[in-house]
Amino acid sequence: MTSWRAADERVWGAGAHDHRLPVPGPLADTGQGLSAMATVLQVYKTDFPSVSGGVDAVVCQLLRAQSTEWQQCLLRVAPWQERNPTPTHIEHVVVHALHLPSPPMQRTTLRAWLGFLCGAVTAGWRVMRLLRAASVDLVHLHTLQHYHAYFVLASLLGGPPYVLTLHGSEVEAYGSRDRLTRALWRWTLRHAAALSAVSATLAQRAHQQLPVGAAIDSLRNGVALAGETLPDSSALRARLGLQRPYCVMVGALIEAKGHDVGLRAWSLLPPSCAQLNLLVIGEGERMARYRAEVEQAGLAGRVHFAGQLPHADTLALMRDSALLVLPSRHEGFGLVAIEAGALGVPVVASDLPVFRELLGELGKGCLVAVDDADALAVAVARVLHDEAARRALGRAWRLRVAQEFALSACMTRYQTWYRAALGAHGKVPS
Repeated sequence: MTSWRAADERVWGAGAHDHRLPVPGPLADTGQGLSAMATVLQVYKTDFPSVSGGVDAVVCQLLRAQSTEWQQCLLRVAPWQERNPTPTHIEHVVVHALHLPSPPMQRTTLRAWLGFLCGAVTAGWRVMRLLRAASVDLVHLHTLQHYHAYFVLASLLGGPPYVLTLHGSEVEAYGSRDRLTRALWRWTLRHAAALSAVSATLAQRAHQQLPVGAAIDSLRNGVALAGETLPDSSALRARLGLQRPYCVMVGALIEAKGHDVGLRAWSLLPPSCAQLNLLVIGEGERMARYRAEVEQAGLAGRVHFAGQLPHADTLALMRDSALLVLPSRHEGFGLVAIEAGALGVPVVASDLPVFRELLGELGKGCLVAVDDADALAVAVARVLHDEAARRALGRAWRLRVAQEFALSACMTRYQTWYRAALGAHGKVPS
């Protein structure tokens, strides 16, 4: 077999891999396609190390948790102003930032397309130069995006293979996308070294919705059960005017998350819950609309909008809450649900297949029909009616998360997946 080093040097130039760093620990001499070195490039529109959503959290976990076994680096897909930034080091991770132009989908003039093509050629050259300079073995793409085409092309020209993780929204959106977008996404799916989804439910859904013939591995997300010390939430609660007990809804304020259902449910709670506060954490296109609905329903003193918060603050507020409410219409996984579990906070959620997968037997009485505000109000009141039962439910959820969603097990699954993808492409150093 021709070694990956010789094959790559024909494309990238002699000496392209001379400055690789050794990888300590169990990856050395595994006999599974890797020797003592491996570099993985994570690619996403993230602002590491901050976390503003579920995909951000997964990318940060991969960069942090595997940094002792893989030489990790990050390509942050940046705005056009950041055309040629200098790589930075954050938490032992090399962070690159590149602008990767997307086709002008809303502008069909010749001038717009010529401008895009000129920018795309430059961006493509920068991507190839980065892959060589960083000695990348494997590229890890997240969700389906237009800019993935640069990495597909680089792979076809002899660059490193790429793997793709599906996180949810792109699967539901595929059918409504324009023809060019669907073509680019099909191209990305066809040439991936391996595909994964963040839940078994999403993997099954992807096979139904996407033009995928290859296997999609289920690599469920995980959480750290004993992570960093969370801050005291008392100052945050005072600033927000939040009274205990309270429940939380966490997520982007978009139609798919179903916050409007949660707000309607709050107006339907029985008198025993008349003083129960609701904290909404997140930002999005529906913020103004939801604020208006709260005012019209007379809930201004009980429903509080925190906007986007640092991840540690979000976890601290969730830790001190009585209940996490997730009235989502669609979810690929629902990372916030297992974060709540790690904190011992019970969950009431929509009866989606993925929440059934996550909660298992604990979903009985805690899952309600999608878009059913009345049923959601009943479920919230039932869980909060008996404090001892609520605490027991939280302990049981924490135990299930520890058994099924430990971060260490999640990272081990990704390591195995990476090895398999590299081995399938003959990445065996000579």
